[in-house]
This record gives sequence, structure tokens and C-alpha cells, in this order.
Amino acid sequence: MKRVVKYFEENPWLFYLIAIILIFPAFLVNLGLMPLRFDGAFRGLTALEMIYSDNYLAPTINGEFYYNKPPLFNWFIVLIYKLTGVYNEYTIRIPVILSIFLMGVSIFVFLRRRKGTDFAMINAFLFMTGGCLFFGYSSVGLTDVTYSWFLLLSFFSLYHFYHKQKLLAAFVFSWFFAAAAYMVKGLPAVAFQVITVAVFFLVQKDFKKLFSWQHVAGFLGFALPLALYYYFYFGVNPEGWRSLVYRIFDESAQKSTLGTGSLWKLLEHIAQFPIWFWYNLLPYALMIMFCFRKRFYSELKSDRLLLYAFWAFVANLLVYWMSPGTDKNMKYMIMLFPMFYLIIYHFYLSHRHEDPKRRNSLHYIFFGLSLVFALGSLYAPFYEETRNISGIGWISAALFIGMGFFAYMLLKLIQHKLWAFIIVIIIARIGFNLIMQPVYVDSLREVEFKKEAIEAGKIIGDEEVYLCTLINQDVSFYISREIEKVLPRYRGEIYTPGTFYIFDQLQMKQITESNRPYRLYDRFACEYEEKKLFLVKFVQ
Repeated sequence: MKRVVKYFEENPWLFYLIAIILIFPAFLVNLGLMPLRFDGAFRGLTALEMIYSDNYLAPTINGEFYYNKPPLFNWFIVLIYKLTGVYNEYTIRIPVILSIFLMGVSIFVFLRRRKGTDFAMINAFLFMTGGCLFFGYSSVGLTDVTYSWFLLLSFFSLYHFYHKQKLLAAFVFSWFFAAAAYMVKGLPAVAFQVITVAVFFLVQKDFKKLFSWQHVAGFLGFALPLALYYYFYFGVNPEGWRSLVYRIFDESAQKSTLGTGSLWKLLEHIAQFPIWFWYNLLPYALMIMFCFRKRFYSELKSDRLLLYAFWAFVANLLVYWMSPGTDKNMKYMIMLFPMFYLIIYHFYLSHRHEDPKRRNSLHYIFFGLSLVFALGSLYAPFYEETRNISGIGWISAALFIGMGFFAYMLLKLIQHKLWAFIIVIIIARIGFNLIMQPVYVDSLREVEFKKEAIEAGKIIGDEEVYLCTLINQDVSFYISREIEKVLPRYRGEIYTPGTFYIFDQLQMKQITESNRPYRLYDRFACEYEEKKLFLVKFVQ
């Protein structure tokens, strides 16, 4: 084993290769297993309705205009739909995985010239395999990762072109990527852009450039694409401007300090937020211990990229720190993760040799976690919920050998301990996909909602149908997919015989009391207000 350890020590490209190979199954195995929930259901349904209605400019839900988010992320899902011909959970989540990979590649490309290959590769994998992103957000259809990728490109392009003395390009590209982020998520992109641009020029002590003609011209990179989009949008929905403006600002206000209406909630959020942010980036966030030193800020000032990243991180984080409406939801802050990892990894790398107590403490924690993951995989064949998984014995043994080997490497390596731990984390995620994901999915009520909605869709077939109550978007998605058309909302009170209608239990009570004859074709349910739903045709 000494020879193996020595070979890995002398050939770090082996870690790169193994990590790159393993990251694909870590993200993709059982990606489509979980039924649609929350954001994924919204995005999947709006993309599906774009195809069925042939309206790609103004998103709708159940045939009614949806104003909360612009359509760029929906277009990515539509593209995947068109390329694969498949409308399911897997294709809805693929844009998220692609965005994570693209963020990783962007981090690597940007940092490689400035910090070296190993530094850049480590930072890319810290982001892709860290905390809540790796074990949570990568499995659902969030817009936030794609949104964060565009904002990260804005952050990078501003620095890159400015230091190449291409001020116009710096502004044009930075504002253009901010426009792309806006087209994914709306107004929050503007807040990030304004703060980041202001911070950058303050750090550079070149604040007057904010008032240059290049900045005015560069802002057109933001304004023109959005003006072009809204020109065509209002051609489709000419009466929607009031609702659109209201929703754009209301979405942000709900998450702000003003949106909570509670001083106690604000104070509680301010107290808990830093711990919550750090907790959600564990285990790599433990490297922050190397930042607690007297000359921390002096060292930051000696590196213009670190200083820019630090103040951009702090200034943007303050927005969420003072916004209890975000409810400590880390998905809103994904674009800040690379800045955080850049700073803590720099200080770990710079001071690990001069600070053996912290270094050894960190490495032993990583080693202990690796052992826990490795030994925990051996329990799966004996655990009641997982022992019946096909091939569980072989899966468990393979996971134990893989994680055990790199745990041993972590203990014996001198220079590349963090790489060994990263690979343990990646293998642990593969194990989670194969073992714990099926158990977790089986416990979800959405599995039954999905099954029942599909059955209702099959009963409807190609007949006319209307939705007469509010339901969850996942149920709407599965019904729409089965009937291959939009499931439209119906707000009238006159019901046509021979047409399917979907009612809730209160509506059914009123219909029963009216003594109007009807035929009940199906009963199903959704999570929204614990509604029981009824598929009905009136006889006359």
C-alpha cells in the first residue's frame, strides 16, 4: 500500500480522473426516482404547457398566465424535452445538473490561470460536492443553480476584463450575464449585480469608472435583451403588465425585512443565520477555522481576487442576513458558495503547515467522517428498510471498499488529503442514491399523488376536461402529460354535460346538494389543503 500511496502523492491527476468519473453517477443515478415536488413541479408544468400551447414567451400554469418567474429556465427544460422526447422528472432535473457542471467548469477555467490547476480543480469540486447543494438541491428542479451560474459568470467577467484593461467588455459581459440571471429568476439578479459592481470598483479604488460612458454602454447588455423579450411578451399578453410588475416586486418583498412584519423574527433570523449558512456548507466549511487569525484581512488585501471575493460575498450575504423572509433557505445563496470556498481553501492551503493543531484536527475529523460513511454502508444489508434492495450485499461491499480505501489514503497522504476526502464524499453520495434514496422516496405522499393523477389522466384520455379548483402543480403535470394538452382552469358556473370536470370535496358537496345528476369517474388527492379531488361528468 505504501507504493500506492506514493504513486497517488506523485500523480495528483489520478484524483482528478477518479473524481470526474465518479461525479457523473453521483449526480445521475436515480435522479428521476423522486416524484415532482415544489420548484420542480412548477418548472416542469410551465415548460410542458409551453409545448402544448405553442406559447414560449408567456409562461402559464393551468392555462393562466404565470408571472412569478421569467421563462429562460423553462426554455432549457423545453430544449431537453424536445431533444429526448421524454417529459419526466429526469428531464426536468437535467438542466440543474448541467448548471452545476457548468459552474464547476467556470470555476476551474477562471481560477486555473490565477491560482494553478490543483487549486482550481479543488475549488470546482468543493462547490460541486459541498453541503446542501450536493445532497439536496441537485436532486430537484431548482431554477436557482442556473441563476447562480449566470451571476457567477457576471462576477468573473467583471474581474477578468477589467484587469485586461477592457472596461467596456467588463461592463457589457457583466450586465449581459445579469440579464440572463434576471430571465431565470427576476429582480434578485439586479440586486446582486448592483452590489457586486459597486463592491468591485470600491475594492479597486476606481469608483469613478461607475460613471463612465463604458458603464452606460455596458448597461445596454442588460437593458436591450430584456426590452426585446418584453416587446414580444406583451404581444402575447398585452394586458398583463400590471400583474407582471406587481409579481416581480412582490416576490422580492415577501423575502425582505419588510415582508416579515415581525421584529422578533428579524432578530431571531439575524442571530441564527451565520450558523445556518456555515452548517449548510459542511463538511468543507470546517476549513473556516484557518480564517480565524490576526492577519486575516491583511492577507486578503495582498490578493486582489480574494479581496474582491470577500467583499462581494459579505455585501451580498448581508441582503439575505437581513431578510428573514428567505427563511434561511440556502438555495437563494448558491452563487455565493464559490466565493466562500475560495476564501476558506486559500487560508487552509496557506496555513496548514504552520498551524499543525488545526490541520490535524481538521484531517482527523475528515478521517472520522470517512470511517463513519464506510462502516455505515455495511449496515445496509441488515437494515429492515434497505435489506431487500436488489444486490444490496454487493452495493454495500463496493461502497465500503471504495470509501475505506480513500479513508486510508486520507490518513497516509501528506499533500492531497482533501482530495481523498472529496472522493469519499462522492462515493457516499452514490451510496445515498442507491440505498437511501429509494427508502426516502417510498415514504413520500407524492408517490401516491403521482400514481392517482396518472390514472385520472388515463381516464380522461383525449376528452375535454377543466380544473375547477386549485391543486398542486405536480398533479397538474402528471394529468397534462397523460392527456397531452393543457389542463385549463375553469371559473364559470355553467357545466356542460359530457365534459370532464375536476372538483374538490366542498364543490362536490354543493353539487350533491343541488341534486344535479352526475357520474363520478375517479377519486384522487393532492397535498394542497389536503384536498380530495373528484373527476366528474354531468349527465344533463
